Amino acid sequence: MIGAWMAFGEDDLIVIADLPDDESMAGVALALASTGAIVNGKTTKLLTLDQAVSGMKKANAVLNAYKPPVKYRSDTYPRTALPSPPGTPAHSRQAQQQLDKHPP
Repeated sequence: MIGAWMAFGEDDLIVIADLPDDESMAGVALALASTGAIVNGKTTKLLTLDQAVSGMKKANAVLNAYKPPVKYRSDTYPRTALPSPPGTPAHSRQAQQQLDKHPP
């Protein structure tokens, strides 16, 4: 375990642990949940920046190869790149461009 902190807000306790693999974390989570000591617990896998970038590249490759079973406004979602995350200036421009093309 790296550390544990009490918190105000949605979560009462934050624990950061470094385990050797996902299966080990699953075992810990299942064991703790089975005791009833934790209610509404959740785990979040953290990625290094290199892992995240690798995942983004794989997602982009899937978008370029995937053909949806039903064509639904494919012009709304470009297949060459992932949309920018919400809250970024690029996302705002993309959203405005889509609204200009397809008003509500």
